[in-house]
Amino acid sequence: MTSLIPVTTSKVSSHLPLLDLLPESGALSWVRGGQGVVGWGQYAKTTVSGPNRFRDAREWWQAQLATFNVVNTLNVSGTGPILFTSFSFDENEESVLVIPQVVVGTRSGTSWMTWIGDKAQPYLPKQSLHGQMAPSLRMSGCHA
Repeated sequence: MTSLIPVTTSKVSSHLPLLDLLPESGALSWVRGGQGVVGWGQYAKTTVSGPNRFRDAREWWQAQLATFNVVNTLNVSGTGPILFTSFSFDENEESVLVIPQVVVGTRSGTSWMTWIGDKAQPYLPKQSLHGQMAPSLRMSGCHA
């Protein structure tokens, strides 16, 4: 029997400057007015094209979700595993789907981190891209 892959969402205590947390490359984001989600690392990625690209994308995402054991005690939109997509208008060109390894989000005063895998909760960077100190989120049980 195949074991499911852990996906954990944990509340973090600070309101986070989401865009300041992004690494220099490989980042994904959907942020407006300081709320939204940012992600980095790549758990899985695929491309789809053709007239059935939306159906193919949905089927791929559903197949990925079926492999996860999600532990998410928050009831906030955007928590848990998420998928970033970029669909082309031309069906003959590739559309890209990415499931990030780590997602950090803020919505309605609640901030969280979701990560995929059996490792301990990742640390957030102490220094942002803009040279300012990001909030420290060292939590018990966290490891580098």
